[in-house]
Amino acid sequence: MIRLALAFVLTVLLEWPVLAWLSGMGFRPTGLLCLCMNGATWGTAMGVLAWWSVPVPALEAVIILAEAGILAWFWRWRPPRALGISLAMNFTSWLLGTPLLFFLMPGS
Repeated sequence: MIRLALAFVLTVLLEWPVLAWLSGMGFRPTGLLCLCMNGATWGTAMGVLAWWSVPVPALEAVIILAEAGILAWFWRWRPPRALGISLAMNFTSWLLGTPLLFFLMPGS
């Protein structure tokens, strides 16, 4: 349980600066949206994985599209911009968050 909580916190802390920088809006307006968006997608993903045997890459692809949809809807961005930022956010959390999680909680 601690590992999942730490993974969620790391995801938000890694994706938030990417969203703030690429959107050009800074930290204040993007923080709450990043937290809520990740809370919604994480909660949904954990529920799906608890009930069904879904390949994680397929689930991650759906999360990227859902987050891009949220970004496009909330800030009225064009879909390519929202998709690019969503991809950048998720790649950042995968490429940096996974090794960081194993470093912070080895063997758990």
